[in-house]
Amino acid sequence: MIHKLRLFIRLSPRRRYLVVVTLLLSIYTSFVLRKSKNSMSFGKKNLSMKEDPKEALVVGDIAFAIRTISKYVPWENKCRHQAYQAKLLLSCYKIPCQIFVGFKTNEDHTVEGHAWTMAQGKMVSGLCDPAEYKILTVYS
Repeated sequence: MIHKLRLFIRLSPRRRYLVVVTLLLSIYTSFVLRKSKNSMSFGKKNLSMKEDPKEALVVGDIAFAIRTISKYVPWENKCRHQAYQAKLLLSCYKIPCQIFVGFKTNEDHTVEGHAWTMAQGKMVSGLCDPAEYKILTVYS
């Protein structure tokens, strides 16, 4: 635990801030999705995105914060939670993003759904190989 605290202290101020905010958003999304699965809005469907290289560092820090928090929280923090957290954090920085919802059929013929967020050409949440999934919808 002390080792993790030291690692946290060594982070840049922006990354420390994003890790703490993501932890709070993780708690929020856990409660929101526990009460009602339909209470989140990802945004509008199928809008085009423009990339700005200046925002790439912020996007990387947000992705780092989401991955870090999802690794260590004891409550449910699945792909849909992470996608919503990414949307909220990116909107705070006014960075446009796309949330993809897709499905794939596994070898045992079960259907698996997944959500992931892309911004500035980077995967922010829901690390996966998008080529494996049939995309059902895209929110921007």
